[in-house]
Amino acid sequence: MSEPRARRGGLIPFAIWTLICLLSVGTFAKDIVPGSVAGLGLNQIVLLGLLPIMSLLSLYSGAGRLLVGPLPMLLLVGAGWAALSAVWSQNPIGSLVKGLTLVMVVLSVAWVVVRLNAKQVVQGILLGAVIALVISLVAVILLPNLAGTTDFHPGAWRGIYGQKNVLGRGALIATAISMVLAMTERSVGKRLGYALVGAFALFMLLRSTSATALLAVGLFFVGYPFFLALSRAPTAIRLLATIALFIGLVLLVPAATTAVGAAAGELGRDASLTGRVPLWIFALGEIAKRPLLGYGFDAYFLGTPESDAYLLAHLRWVPEMAHNGLIDLLLELGIVGAVIVFSSVIALLARVSKASLNPYTRSLVIATFLLMLFMNITESNFFRPSNLLWIMFIVAALRVHYEGVVRMSNAARQPRPRPVRMEQRA
Repeated sequence: MSEPRARRGGLIPFAIWTLICLLSVGTFAKDIVPGSVAGLGLNQIVLLGLLPIMSLLSLYSGAGRLLVGPLPMLLLVGAGWAALSAVWSQNPIGSLVKGLTLVMVVLSVAWVVVRLNAKQVVQGILLGAVIALVISLVAVILLPNLAGTTDFHPGAWRGIYGQKNVLGRGALIATAISMVLAMTERSVGKRLGYALVGAFALFMLLRSTSATALLAVGLFFVGYPFFLALSRAPTAIRLLATIALFIGLVLLVPAATTAVGAAAGELGRDASLTGRVPLWIFALGEIAKRPLLGYGFDAYFLGTPESDAYLLAHLRWVPEMAHNGLIDLLLELGIVGAVIVFSSVIALLARVSKASLNPYTRSLVIATFLLMLFMNITESNFFRPSNLLWIMFIVAALRVHYEGVVRMSNAARQPRPRPVRMEQRA
C-alpha cells in the first residue's frame, strides 16, 4: 500500500469528496432550495443516496481494509453504539437509521482516504465549503428578502440555509482551511490565493452575523499557530499543556458564559444567551434521569406533539437541540456512549505529534480539533452523520491511520542488509 499522488485519474474521487463536503455544510432551506422530501433537505437526500453507493464501493475496492486498527475500530464502535441505541431509544427507527448512516460515513471516507492524498483531502473540504458560500451569495443577490435576512435578525445573511448560524459555520470552515493551506504551502502565489479565498469566506461570515462563528474564528486565528507548534513539542510539554487547557476550559467557559450573558443584559439583549443557559440546566437534569445509556441517538428532541409540549412546559420554547455538543451526546448516548466517542478523539490527538506525519494531515487534525472545540460550546456540531465538522474528524482520523499503514508497508518492503562475515586470516 502506497500514498496516492495527485493525478488526472483522481479527478472523480476528488469531485465526489468535494460534493460530500458541499452537501455536509448544512441543511438547505426548503423555501430557497426546492426538493425536500419527508422533512429532509435536498442536500440530505442526495447525501443519503450517495453514502450507500460509496460504502459498497469501499468494501468492493478493498478500501474497507483500512478500518482494521485501533483508531478506525473506535470510530466504528462509536457508530455501532449509536445504531445499537435503537434498543432503548425513544425513536428506535430513527436511531437505527442515523446510526447506520454514521457507519456508512466511515466506510465512504475510507474510500476517499485511499484514493486521495492529504493535500487533495484538505483542498476538497475548502472547495466544497467555498462553493456553498458562492451559491449562498448568488441566492442573497437574487433573493434578498429570503436569503439576505432572517425572521429574528433582519439583515443577517443565511444564504441557502435555514439559519444564519449554518452559513456562519460554513464560512468559518472555509476561513480556517484557507489559513491552514496558506500556512502549509511553500509557493507565495498559492499562499496569496488561499488568503484571498479566506478573505471572501470571512466576509460571508461577517454578513451572517453569527456570534458563535465570529468568536470561533478569532479563537482559531490565535489557537491554530500555537497548537501547530505544540504538536512538535516533547511529550511532557504537550501533556502539561493539554492538562492546562482542560482546566482552563472548565474554569473559563462557565465564567465566559456568565460574562457574556451579563454584557448582553446590559445591552438589552437576552442575558441567557438566547435561552441556552436555562436549556443547559434543564438538559443536565434530564441526563441525570438516564445517565448511562441516554435516550437514544438523535432521539431526545423528537419534534412530536408530546415532546414539544413537554419542552414548552419546562422551557417556554421548543429547541431542536441542546446547543452544546457534549450535552447532546450525553442526552442521546449517556456516559457510556460519550466515553466511546471521546476515546477516538483522544486516540487521534495522541498520534498527531508523529514526526513522519504529513504536514497537511497534521494541520487538518489540529484545525478540526479546534473547530469542533469552539463550535460545540453553544452549538451542537459533534457526532452528526451529515455535519461537515464530524466528517472532517473522520477523514483526519483515517488519514493518520492510513499514513501509519503506509509507513509500515514501505518498511516491510525494504530489503534487510545481509550480515557481513569477517574472514579470519591464517
